[in-house]
Amino acid sequence: MLEMNLSWNQFRGKEAVAIAKGLGANIFLRVLDLSYNGFGNDGASALGEALKINNVLEELNISNNRISLQGAVRFALCLKENKTLKVLKMARNPMQSEGCFAILKSIQANSESAVESLDFSDIVVNKQFDDLHAVVKTTMPNLTVKLGGNSDMFKRTFPKVSIYK
Repeated sequence: MLEMNLSWNQFRGKEAVAIAKGLGANIFLRVLDLSYNGFGNDGASALGEALKINNVLEELNISNNRISLQGAVRFALCLKENKTLKVLKMARNPMQSEGCFAILKSIQANSESAVESLDFSDIVVNKQFDDLHAVVKTTMPNLTVKLGGNSDMFKRTFPKVSIYK
């Protein structure tokens, strides 16, 4: 089996950690969809540890998994050592701009990173992330990053309006 879809299974806590540990021992699976579960921070950390030793997985979807900034940072620390992951989807997790920054920073720090596509859909990023993205694009020009928007684009200016009777 080269692809597995385990989305929408309500995996949380111990189940998420067990799946992650199994991924570490995997020697065949290339594509894994774990979206719409509840992996949370512990599951994200366990997935990161698995990716340190997994040398075959190329695509991982962990969108909608309740991964906060803390979980994203723990995942990112381990991502520095992965050499095979090409596509990482982490959309709609509450990891904020700082979590996206940590992921991108770890990819930048990994000179052997194979990442070609990051999906941070529906996560608004700030200027600090945009600046890092611009720097990373110079060394990884083929990297595509899908974003939920930039925090500056939500700043609204209202024209002065006078109402006369």
